Amino acid sequence: MAGCSIDANFQQSSAEILPDIGENPNHPIKYNFPKRAFGVKEITQRSFQPQWFQTWSWIHYDEGRDIVFCSICVKASRSNKLKAAKTCDVSFISRGYCNWKDATGEKGGFCRHEASGCHKTAVEAVVTLPITTGDIGELLSSAHAKEKASNQKNLMTVAWCLRFMARQGLAILGDGDEMDSNFHQLLILKGFDDVTIHALLAKKQDKYTSSQIQNELLQTMALSIIRDIALSIREAKYFTIMADEVTDASNREQVVVCFCWVDSDFEPHKDFVGLHKVDKINADTLVAVIKDVVLRMNLDLHNCRGQCYDGAANMAGSRTGTATQLHQVEERAIITHCYGHALNLAVADVVKESRMVFWDEARDITSDSENRARITGVKAQMEKFEFLFSLCLGECILGHTDNLSKTLQSPSLSAADSQQLAQLTCNTLERLRNQECFSLLWSKVSGMQEKLQNATKKTQGSTTV
Repeated sequence: MAGCSIDANFQQSSAEILPDIGENPNHPIKYNFPKRAFGVKEITQRSFQPQWFQTWSWIHYDEGRDIVFCSICVKASRSNKLKAAKTCDVSFISRGYCNWKDATGEKGGFCRHEASGCHKTAVEAVVTLPITTGDIGELLSSAHAKEKASNQKNLMTVAWCLRFMARQGLAILGDGDEMDSNFHQLLILKGFDDVTIHALLAKKQDKYTSSQIQNELLQTMALSIIRDIALSIREAKYFTIMADEVTDASNREQVVVCFCWVDSDFEPHKDFVGLHKVDKINADTLVAVIKDVVLRMNLDLHNCRGQCYDGAANMAGSRTGTATQLHQVEERAIITHCYGHALNLAVADVVKESRMVFWDEARDITSDSENRARITGVKAQMEKFEFLFSLCLGECILGHTDNLSKTLQSPSLSAADSQQLAQLTCNTLERLRNQECFSLLWSKVSGMQEKLQNATKKTQGSTTV
C-alpha cells in the first residue's frame, strides 16, 4: 500500500514521471470506485469515497490506476517551485496515494500531507503568491497595464472569431489575398463594434492573426473540447468505439475515431475525437491507435461495451482483426458491423449484378471522339425503353434504401431501432414485387418514352422546315 513517503531529492530524480494534471483536478462523482483489500488477519474491502473531494479539494483522482495525487504539489513541482521545501511527499506527487484505510482522520494520510511543509510551500507558490502579487511591469507603469489589458481583449476577439468559423465549418484563409480572407473580413466587421480591432489590423506585427497563432488557438480549443468529452464519458462510464480508415486528398491514410455513450438522462451521444495519420492500415496499427486514444482520454478499455467498424478484413477479421484483438482485451465489447456500411455494400452488390442498362453501357456503345456524336449517342441510349425502365426501377428501389441510409446516420438511433428500420425497408421492397406495382411502373415508363419520342419528332420536324 502507498503511504506517505518523503524524499529530499525528489525534484532532481522524479520530474519526468509527474502525472499530467489539467487546470482543475479530476473529481469523478458518478464513478464506481474499485475496492482494495486491507489487513492481514481480517481482510476488509475499502475504496475511495467521492465526498473526500469536498473536504480536500486539491485531490486529483487517477481512474486508470486508482490512486490520488495533490494537484497543487504536482503543479509546484512541475514548475520547480518546491526548492524551498526541505522534503517532498512523493506519495502525493509522483507515486500516488491509495491507502484508503488510513486516508482520513487527524492522523490520516490526507491531513498529514495537508499539514506538511511540502504542501504549504506549494500552496504559497501556486495559490497565494499569484493572488497577492502582480506583474512587475504593471506595478511600474500604468500604461503597461492598459496595453496588456487591450492585448488580452484583442486576443479574445481573435479567438472568438476563430471559434465561430471553426464551428460553422468556414474556410479561414481562402484562396486569395489574406486581406480578402473570411477571417480578416470577419475581424473588420467586428471592428465596427470595437474600434481597437481596426487599430490592431493596422499594425505590422503583434496582430495575433498569423497562421501559427491561429493553429495554436484552434489546437487549444480542440483539446478543451476533447477534455470535456472525456470527462462526460468517464461520468457515464460505459462507451462504444467507432473507427474507420480513410484516405485524404494527399493520398495519406488516416484513422477516424468516434465514441458513442449514453448520459444519465438516457440521451445518446456520438462524438468525433480526431483523425490520426498512420503509415499502414493493418489491424495491429489500428489497435495501437485506438488504445492510444483511450489512454490519452484517461478512459478504461474494460468499460468498452461495443465496437462498430466496417466489414474489411483488417477491421472485422475473425483471427487478427481489430475487433477480435480488442475483444480479447474486453470480452463484453460487442462487435457490430456498421449498418450504414452493410446497406451500402448490399445496394452496390445488387446494382452490380443486375441487368439494368446504365451509363457504362451507353458510354461503351457511343465511343465516338467527337462531342456532337457522343451527345447524340447518349441521347439515343437514354430514349430507349430499356434505359428508361432501368432508371425508373432504380429510382424506386434506391429511393427506399437512400431514406434508410440517411436514417441510420442519426446519432440518436439505437441498434434495435436500426434493425427494425432495415427490416421495414426490406418488407416495403418485398411488397413492391407484385403484378400491380409492375404494371404501374410499366405504364409510367411507356408514358415517358412516348413523350420523349413526340418531343424528338417535333424537333426533327422544325429542323426540316
